[in-house]
Amino acid sequence: MVIGLNVHTTPVEVREKLSIPEEQWSQAIRELCSLNHIEEAAVLSTCNRIEIYVLALSQNRGIKEVTEWMSKYSGVPVTELCQHRFLLYNEDATQHLFEQVAAGLDSLVLGEGQILAQVKQVVKNGQGLPGFGRKIISVSSAAVELALLKLPEYSSSTARVLIVGAGKMENL
Repeated sequence: MVIGLNVHTTPVEVREKLSIPEEQWSQAIRELCSLNHIEEAAVLSTCNRIEIYVLALSQNRGIKEVTEWMSKYSGVPVTELCQHRFLLYNEDATQHLFEQVAAGLDSLVLGEGQILAQVKQVVKNGQGLPGFGRKIISVSSAAVELALLKLPEYSSSTARVLIVGAGKMENL
């Protein structure tokens, strides 16, 4: 899921308090993953947004823990964060990241290209960190894991699979 505040939902003075400099993203991931219900986390913080992507053991408790972490980090009361935040789950969170954010369609300036580089930087900074796992960054790796589960045990090491084109991953 994603818990976010952006230019469309949140005044600039609140977004400024929540801004996490790139050099602190790793620490933020560690802190978020130390929360009881958060398994993995990624932080995207730009001048116009703060979006925290998490893989949570419990949706409601995960939202509560991340929102409380954001409040502690920024000094903005939880009640104020709840007034401005948006929440997206599962495919909606993935779709938001790729179709709206990375494509620049959710930017202050429509089509702004810098955000794609910032999304790539999130992945680059997170690689190798505990709590920034492959589940949160790769839908295709989840599809491969599912395919391996569907193969008979004896053939999974010798199976060859070719996927051509693009489409909905759930059709695999």
